[in-house]
Amino acid sequence: MNIYLVMKQLLILLVLFFYSNTALSNQNTGPVKITAVENWAGSESLFVWTDESTKTNPANCSYSGSYLTSSNIKDVFITLLLSANIANKKTQLTIYGDGCGNNRPVIVAIKILQ
Repeated sequence: MNIYLVMKQLLILLVLFFYSNTALSNQNTGPVKITAVENWAGSESLFVWTDESTKTNPANCSYSGSYLTSSNIKDVFITLLLSANIANKKTQLTIYGDGCGNNRPVIVAIKILQ
């Protein structure tokens, strides 16, 4: 068998493996309303509450009453969360599947819905 073909197949398998272990383990919420956003002094993360009765919790975090943004959030996350809350718009949150932040599910993406 051609070594080039074997290396190509191995590379494809590695890409699929790493992709399946990261992006595919994340989960989306359904359409939810942001009911509160909170920041504690000295923290770069935001605590986010929604109107869901059961929070999306793919990493099985010990506390699932609210979400947390990662500590390296960008200003656009803050803008989207506050805009959705103030405008009373539904959002879809993507929740990280491979870990927790402060024992809470972590938001990795935000989409504002109509």
